[in-house]
Amino acid sequence: MKVIRNLWLFNFFLIILSVIDIGKEIVRNVLFLIDNVFGISIKIEMVLCLYKLLFLLFLILTCIILGENCLKKLKSKTKDQVEPEFERIIRNNNLMNIWVLGPWGSGKTKFVKTSLDSLNQEYFYVSLFGLTSRNEIIQEINEQIVHETKISLLVDLPLIGTIFRFMYQLNGLSILRNFREKYFVVIDDFERISNVDGTAEITDFGAYNDVLGVIDYIQQSIGCRVIVISTNESLEKFITEIVIPKFHPYQYQIKFNPEIIKDLLKQFFKKNNSQEIENFSGVFSEVWGERIRLDSLTNYRPIIHELSYLSDETDLRFQISYVLSRLMDCWEINMSSGSSIPFKFLVNRITKKSNDSRKYKLLKKIIEKYNFENGLPYYVQENSKERITDRLEVQEVLVLNYMRLELKSLKISNDYQFNDDEVLLLTSRDPKSDLKGRTIEDWVSENYIKFKYRHPTRTYKNIVVSGRYDKKWKNIYQNSLARYFVKDQKIDFNPTLESMIINTIKRFYFLTSDIERFIDLIDLDYVSEYLLETDNEEDLISSRILYRYLHSYYSISGNISLYLIKEYLEFTLDICIEFEDKDALFPVIVNNCESPTEFKKSDQYKFDDILLKVSQNTSFNKKYNDKKIVKEFTLYIEHAQYIVKNLETTDTINGISAKEHISIFMNSNGYREFGKLRDYIENLERNPDSNKLNERGEYIIENEYNEFGDIENSYPDYKTSLKDRYSQWKKVMETLITETY
Repeated sequence: MKVIRNLWLFNFFLIILSVIDIGKEIVRNVLFLIDNVFGISIKIEMVLCLYKLLFLLFLILTCIILGENCLKKLKSKTKDQVEPEFERIIRNNNLMNIWVLGPWGSGKTKFVKTSLDSLNQEYFYVSLFGLTSRNEIIQEINEQIVHETKISLLVDLPLIGTIFRFMYQLNGLSILRNFREKYFVVIDDFERISNVDGTAEITDFGAYNDVLGVIDYIQQSIGCRVIVISTNESLEKFITEIVIPKFHPYQYQIKFNPEIIKDLLKQFFKKNNSQEIENFSGVFSEVWGERIRLDSLTNYRPIIHELSYLSDETDLRFQISYVLSRLMDCWEINMSSGSSIPFKFLVNRITKKSNDSRKYKLLKKIIEKYNFENGLPYYVQENSKERITDRLEVQEVLVLNYMRLELKSLKISNDYQFNDDEVLLLTSRDPKSDLKGRTIEDWVSENYIKFKYRHPTRTYKNIVVSGRYDKKWKNIYQNSLARYFVKDQKIDFNPTLESMIINTIKRFYFLTSDIERFIDLIDLDYVSEYLLETDNEEDLISSRILYRYLHSYYSISGNISLYLIKEYLEFTLDICIEFEDKDALFPVIVNNCESPTEFKKSDQYKFDDILLKVSQNTSFNKKYNDKKIVKEFTLYIEHAQYIVKNLETTDTINGISAKEHISIFMNSNGYREFGKLRDYIENLERNPDSNKLNERGEYIIENEYNEFGDIENSYPDYKTSLKDRYSQWKKVMETLITETY
């Protein structure tokens, strides 16, 4: 546009010259000279034609300039708003010396230039980079004045221009006086005058004296306003102790502007495919927006470093992979080189039960928005150029299915075997939902459990972590495992027995927590010898399987309910077995001649039932009123341990105090069992859970009141802890041993 303006001025000069007598005389003399020297006679009609062309060119150039001015005004209205504080500074003519300060890479130069342009404020821009002396600085300022003004028309003329250039350089900065009312002098890269760092002494900053002198001269003697752009990281001491006290500049601290990231991308990736630039730009901006939020970034150094590292890359998948890998590092998600970033992110999210939906939504947005035709991004170590060409198609399907995105034409082989991480993404979805023509339930059963149940690294407890479909997947896991178990063990020869064994495994899922033990115990020989000849009573089959499995841990005292064995194993052998509450009283029969149905009619079973009901009472809420019901029963070590753990010494069971029951047990079983029980109580007392409140102890009622002062809710505030209960049992044991022995 500057060339067009200069050409317009030249045309205007010729037109004016052609309509005055001097101009006409010059034209006649030129025509006469051409005719005499070259023998070429130029007719007046041709001169008039040239004049018309000159005038037409003048009109065209005028229209172009007017159009450009209108466009500039229109753009100025649509430009981003200038920072109000900075606009106020520029409008205030009393502020002659303005310093724009900020960390390196914070966009100071662009901020100043775009702000001045938006305000239609003219300026001479001078970078001090490479300038070392006063004369060089003055010469550079003069060069910018010539470049930005009409003086360039004269300077560009042969011979005459050299004279003009010499004259204004001879006068130093005096030429600047002609522009002081309209122009700012913008001096950039002030810190580049010297390599002095922030730890230097004040005396080491002498190299800045010349430029400070020039700035002061422009401000004081010329009367032109100056804007100095500088970093304040290495010059903080110098600015604080020298510049501010002596020159009293107005300081404007620039803020880091994340929006400039997209402009930086355009500078680094000019030659790349436009669509690829757009895709990479979108991912890069999204990722750095998150990283800036996490790290409170104040400059562009790490952004520029990453762009520089990736600028020579042509592989879009690698570029995006590298950028997302650094985000995973910021999120502190450990990944191995070459692993699928979205896949590993989801595995981490599921296993840690993370509720941070912001991270998930950001990653899903990136995957959904940008077309990863060659495969999803993979993890790349920092400063590494390692890349993979594999698509990791199965994991890509699982990621897209988990995020409920389009699966494209990706496939999973019907004989593919899922690993432990892959199955996590499957079991986080509804088992009945479709995946590539098969239900997810079918995929998990046929392509995971079938191959894994014998040597599992995960059970239903840790392959189902979402909670939403926990019950469904638990049943699927147990049902599939049971079916494969009876088939592999070749105990599917009797359909009725097979069905009962499968139901037992599904019902008591702790049986498969140690699958190798279970396979060793419930084999074809055992089934043929002990289960085949039963009367097709499913509870009997289940009871015998339970006894054989649990008896492998310890010698069960006698026919007893399952909940008592659970308590014994948990606090004596640190083995946890889980089952549904309705199976707490399920009989575990030691005597093979007796059936669960017969045992449930016995006083022994009724006592187990009474003990469980009493233990479920609290001092605040007694659901069961104890009374004497049964006469003949045996108190086993499992009963004794359950009593001292869950009841107070004064509680009654079947009309007799808990203390008396323990006394009877001691008299019947002797000192050896006493030692076991005492050790058990001491372990309970040392357990961290003993600090919990004792809900069977004393309490006071705490009331919650509404705004009208009415009682809205009442709840007990218990006074003692479980440790107090166990201490009381210790005293009882000491008294019993003294009285007995």
